[in-house]
Amino acid sequence: MRLLVDFLADSAILFEVRDMTDNQFRQIAIIRKTQMREWKAIPESTRPTWEQFKRGLKVKKVTFKG
Repeated sequence: MRLLVDFLADSAILFEVRDMTDNQFRQIAIIRKTQMREWKAIPESTRPTWEQFKRGLKVKKVTFKG
């Protein structure tokens, strides 16, 4: 049994990962680390939430009121 930790703003989510080789686990960790760097490089005013970014949204949606 392996545990995978996904860090969010002020918390972490722990996942149980089964049937995964060490190499697959390392590849996922590298991908997630790369995504986090890319997300942090977006200016905060246009940055989507981490969850939105992981799902493919690259800029914050702007809604107009009025």
